[in-house]
Amino acid sequence: MAFAETPIRRSPYRLDRRVSSSQSHDNARDDRDVDPLPLAPNGVPRTSERQQDYCTPGYHEPSGSPTLSANARVEFQTIPQADSVAPRLPSRSSSPLRRPATFSPASDNSRQEEFETCQLDEPGCYVLVPTSGQNPDDNNRSNESKNYREKKIPTKKGYRKPMDETERQAIKLNRKVGVCLRCKLFKEKCRGGIPCDRCSSLKVWKSICVPAQFTEKAVFNRDIYRGRVSALIDNIRLWNPEQSNFIPSSPEHIDVYNGYGPSLKLTVHSFVPNDETLLDHILWRVAGKPSFNRLPSACYGLKEELGTEILDDYIDKHLESLVKEEMTMETAGTCSPIHGRTIKLAYDYAYSNKNLSPLVRNALRIWVIQNFFFNSPWRMCGPNYLGMNPIDDPTSKLHGVTPLPRLINQQLDFYLEDRISILEKELLAELQSRILDRNSYDWFGIFLTIYIYLSSMERDTWSLHTWENDADMLTQRVNELALQNPHWPSHRSWVWPISVSPMELMSKNEHLAEMLAYHFRTVSKGYVPFGLDWDSKQVVQMAGSEKEAVDYMKMMSQEVLRSEPYLLARVAARYSRENSNCLDGRFSSKLMLSED
Repeated sequence: MAFAETPIRRSPYRLDRRVSSSQSHDNARDDRDVDPLPLAPNGVPRTSERQQDYCTPGYHEPSGSPTLSANARVEFQTIPQADSVAPRLPSRSSSPLRRPATFSPASDNSRQEEFETCQLDEPGCYVLVPTSGQNPDDNNRSNESKNYREKKIPTKKGYRKPMDETERQAIKLNRKVGVCLRCKLFKEKCRGGIPCDRCSSLKVWKSICVPAQFTEKAVFNRDIYRGRVSALIDNIRLWNPEQSNFIPSSPEHIDVYNGYGPSLKLTVHSFVPNDETLLDHILWRVAGKPSFNRLPSACYGLKEELGTEILDDYIDKHLESLVKEEMTMETAGTCSPIHGRTIKLAYDYAYSNKNLSPLVRNALRIWVIQNFFFNSPWRMCGPNYLGMNPIDDPTSKLHGVTPLPRLINQQLDFYLEDRISILEKELLAELQSRILDRNSYDWFGIFLTIYIYLSSMERDTWSLHTWENDADMLTQRVNELALQNPHWPSHRSWVWPISVSPMELMSKNEHLAEMLAYHFRTVSKGYVPFGLDWDSKQVVQMAGSEKEAVDYMKMMSQEVLRSEPYLLARVAARYSRENSNCLDGRFSSKLMLSED
């Protein structure tokens, strides 16, 4: 390539103009191959014959900004000027220019309007772009320059093309319903909906496509007993009333329990109520006909909050007793052998050194609390009964039992309700994290956790049915109390203290139970594990090759095969007021049965 050089003027930045034709492109020399000019004492380059010889014939010093011919290509290079370095000019080229570019004032003025300046990305660099009068050969170059000016090309790495309407609607649906579990596990793009497009095309996954997130689906955070306790606390006019010698009454110490061996020591205080009628016991939610007669209550309550450690210790002491009760029921034939053996294995797993032992232990605590609520209500033991009389109704299952004062009974139920809500929140968060981790060593712990949690939901569903069943009777008995203020807030709290109906809460239980059953199917790669061949190496690896898991699945697979009609009947179980265990297996059996 041959060069035509213009004189160099000293400025903060020097522009080297190189004019070349397309024919001499292959012979171009590197612009670093230059010969320095000698410097004068004042630092200005000397004019030499060599420079005069190099100048292109026909060159005239321009009076204004130089312009180029239409076929010329212009390139600019920005070079910072240093005072200690002499300006450098290109040396002679071995190949002469075919069409030397000439600059003259006349040509510059006549073609000034045929070029316009276009700024490049680098600051301070410009290029002259022909606007009119160019040759037909330059059409492509002119169009590229025009596109460069008009079209803004994104330079950020995070640039994405605009979404179409279908993709936009899918994203909205995902935000509302959530991404399905399979697409999240396999890191595929979910199009939204249940089932989504990808799962709908797969036979195994179509029926178990569920949202990946379920931590916000908790069902035990209802505050039923919080509303009841609040109404009773508002009924207190004075704590620790003065005795005859003007000394406040001292606190009392009592022992309470739920019908099993372990007991709980409490410190209670007396109070003066606004309406003593609100403290009467009128109904017990236990299995059987609710034929309990009205029973007056003593004016005692808890002023100090019951600590979490004390409550957890009391709950843990009941685990062994309740597990033994399940095994006894299995021996007597009143409980499924699958349920009894699974509960026993979960108890052993919870107190072993396994990854998910704490998670299984929390699930068992929830299961124990649900048994407290309706199977074994609070009762008094020990020498101090606070003046409470035992239940003398021979038709009641609690005949001979001495109940707690109503405020203390409701406060303890509230502490259990609050504790079960916290345990459930922690359990669902940890369970979801373990499922998404896809660690085969957690497979058996995930199964035991889900099974125990579903069994707890079965007991809770029975209690919700009982609330719904007893609503009319409760309303009738509250109306018979002849309250001083019939519009007292406790009137509503006695019947049903929250705005959401029991039927709506039961629907939430059904939905969460179905989600957890499908999540376990997903962890098992879409299959029902009880129908697999547990002598296969691949199936054993799915359970992390854990000996307890493999032995349990081998034993239970045969039992599930024999008990399939019974399990199908359990899934369709109906509520009965006479039997608090009537709904056992309604949710947990879904872990063992296939929908095919």
